Amino acid sequence: MYQRDRKFAHLATLFPTSQDYVVDSSNPFSGAALEANRGGVLSDDQRRDAQRYARWRGGGDWARDAAEGVVRMAEGPIHKPKTDYDGDWQIVYVGALRLNVSLARWNATPEAGYVRAYYLPRKQWIVNLERLPDPPLPEGQQAIRRLWLDSVAALRSPDRYVSGVARATIAAIRVAAGSDAAANAVTPPAGPLDPRPLAEALCGTWSNLLMTLQFSADGTATVDDGETRTGHWWLDRKGRLATDVYLGPPTKAWVTADELIIGSGKGSTRTFKRDR
Repeated sequence: MYQRDRKFAHLATLFPTSQDYVVDSSNPFSGAALEANRGGVLSDDQRRDAQRYARWRGGGDWARDAAEGVVRMAEGPIHKPKTDYDGDWQIVYVGALRLNVSLARWNATPEAGYVRAYYLPRKQWIVNLERLPDPPLPEGQQAIRRLWLDSVAALRSPDRYVSGVARATIAAIRVAAGSDAAANAVTPPAGPLDPRPLAEALCGTWSNLLMTLQFSADGTATVDDGETRTGHWWLDRKGRLATDVYLGPPTKAWVTADELIIGSGKGSTRTFKRDR
């Protein structure tokens, strides 16, 4: 680390230097400063740190932002574009607004969802951020499945607001469907398994929030995720479930009394309930 970095190491995340206004050790955003930020100003600690940082950066817009102590607010879906820049700051978009943020805070910023960002007006620099609730999902499986398909398509939109809304919607549906990869490692279920051979136990209709799967004894497989597709299913030589209409490569699968748990190549699982 350079001498300058050591001298100003306490400013590395701009501006959390006091333990009392960091929410926790893993979150560099300031919980205690939110009241001031919601009122449109820097907290006292933030302002002192901003003034020190401005002196380090040689004044200019940094000094003017620090002297005024004003913060602006932006709300909307967040987007974190991947860049090749390897310095100590990055960019994010809140709605369609491009903002700058320290690397530590960029790492702590959610990958998707709705946020309220507080930033310095001249430097467009985020000093605080809070997560906002997701809009409610529509009622009914078919409506949610259609929303999922529309959102996946919207990820390709050049409009950053549209693609940000799509990311936030997909994340919300995944949480509602219980398909969060981090919370569903590919391991056998804790409860007792169906005692029948897997090829027999799989037969039937299975559903979750995003899709319905139907496996027939004659090897026919039907998937309905807003669009209905029909193909075939089988077990490979390692006993893994394979289809030509869903799942990708062969994957592990388990059947309990009323659930089908299917693994994925990304280290997560999806759970389906047996339709009665």
